[in-house]
Amino acid sequence: MLPTTDHVIDGVRCAVRDTDPGRPEAVVFVHGNPGPMDDWDGLVPAVAPVARAVAMDLPGFGRAARPRRFDY
Repeated sequence: MLPTTDHVIDGVRCAVRDTDPGRPEAVVFVHGNPGPMDDWDGLVPAVAPVARAVAMDLPGFGRAARPRRFDY
């Protein structure tokens, strides 16, 4: 599994996996409801040899924050 880093976006902490942060373009994997970014664990490493791959937990899912006052 790729390492996960936390990013704060508009005050909400979100967990992100990024295979190559130095590359300007990426394939972005967005999970469905109610899944977390872990849904992409098999696909992200498969894409990594040919493209940057980014997966994240959207607010309220997986390892992301679940703020009460966030407009989901």
